[in-house]
Amino acid sequence: MNRITIQRLTTVFLLILFIPMNLHALAMRKISDSVDLRGGRYDSLEVRVVDASIEVIPARRNNTVITLTGESNRRLYLDLSTSRGHAEVVVKQRWPRLLSFNTRNRNLRIVVEVPDREFDEMLFKSVSGRIVIKDIRGSAVAASSTSGSVEAANIQVQSLDLKSVSGSVTARNNQAGTYALRTTSGRITLNADRGSVDASSVSGSLTIVLQRLTGDVEARSVSGSVQLNLPTSSDARLSMSTVSGNIRPQVSMESTDFSSRSVQGVIGRGTYAVNVKTTSGAITVSH
Repeated sequence: MNRITIQRLTTVFLLILFIPMNLHALAMRKISDSVDLRGGRYDSLEVRVVDASIEVIPARRNNTVITLTGESNRRLYLDLSTSRGHAEVVVKQRWPRLLSFNTRNRNLRIVVEVPDREFDEMLFKSVSGRIVIKDIRGSAVAASSTSGSVEAANIQVQSLDLKSVSGSVTARNNQAGTYALRTTSGRITLNADRGSVDASSVSGSLTIVLQRLTGDVEARSVSGSVQLNLPTSSDARLSMSTVSGNIRPQVSMESTDFSSRSVQGVIGRGTYAVNVKTTSGAITVSH
């Protein structure tokens, strides 16, 4: 048997072995898995996924439960690892991994049920999935997505950090000590009762509404517009600047500097610093 014949037989054997198994791997199947953190004492929780959405809600019982559902041609499951008070949950694929050349997922969704003030820190990450956090209480909450939107509603935390590259960032009816909101091309919307704010976008617009001014505010955009609504009883040192955009101050203040590209003034006692900057986007500050 010559060398060419051996190579051909080897190729035929591999085709017979791998094609049926890979066709089986292409078939979509329902995914259902869960992780229960009952009995564990953890200071922090991290959930990381690629193309699944994440929803964080209050727990129905006094323990944290994380559930994965959806469809995939891969055998997916939730993997839990713990170290020094930190719990990390990621989506992994069971053997055989190399046979799923054409990976397909449909409606992958992770639901995280969290008891009140269970963790000092919570971090949620998704590459292309949407992240929604609602009706929970804790200390520090952070969420980031590359192309999906990130939303937080009706939560009470000391710090809230939301990021997305091309998706929108929305925070409504929350109570937080500090807000850190970032996007590259997505829109930022914040409606807050109180807290200090640091929000920035490259080309997305910013809309910020504060019921009470209890901390400093930084709002920046390169080409997007910025709309900031302050309560009438604010005490602020207001500074607005732009390179080529328009500035529209619609608040009662004592002006210390006024030009087409920069406006500065004092509202009330001037307790907190409020800085709004854009390169080419319009700026509007109102009550």
